[in-house]
Amino acid sequence: MHWVAVDHALAALDRHGATDAWYILLDAVDGDVHDAVRDSGHPDAVRLLAALPLTPPPIPVYQLKISLYGGLWRRVLVPENLTLGHLHGVISDLFGWGDDHLHVFSTAKRRYADPFHRLEECGDEYTYRINRALPSPHSKITYVYDLGDTWRHEILLEKVRDDEVTHPVCVAGRGDNPIEHYDPEYPEDPVPFDQDAINKQLATRFVRADVA
Repeated sequence: MHWVAVDHALAALDRHGATDAWYILLDAVDGDVHDAVRDSGHPDAVRLLAALPLTPPPIPVYQLKISLYGGLWRRVLVPENLTLGHLHGVISDLFGWGDDHLHVFSTAKRRYADPFHRLEECGDEYTYRINRALPSPHSKITYVYDLGDTWRHEILLEKVRDDEVTHPVCVAGRGDNPIEHYDPEYPEDPVPFDQDAINKQLATRFVRADVA
């Protein structure tokens, strides 16, 4: 198990640097990362250990503004090692989406989606983190939920903060949740923005799953 994690971390080290290697190991290892690398039996474990920080560094916090349409937006704090796949869960909680439809993230170079759906020309959203997708403040990507109705969200990295969060936290927002399945014969009232309710959902999703 740890041999595979070390192998993936080495590939990330060579391609993107020590930070990405560290995040891969954090996801894969329970307990001390350095001990896991040391005991992995991988022939290049020593090289990886030399590149890793001696003590766990703080994970930078991204302040994201996610906008939908007509002044409807949410502001959320997330750790920068969050994958796009887990960001999909954040967006579902922020806007009240039911997760009944396909979705796609689009960066400057590639599209990403849930590999279970096998969408053509899409990378695995669970292997791509937001520190790669949004490399600097003012970077933007898009997220489309429901490829039929095309609910298009703009995701903007407003700033990188010095404080820490253990899981995503909504800090502001404007506008009612969109009505996902509107039926003129059975009209329904939109759900107002409720920051406390959103944060309870985010805590349930991420703290219990130990994702962030």
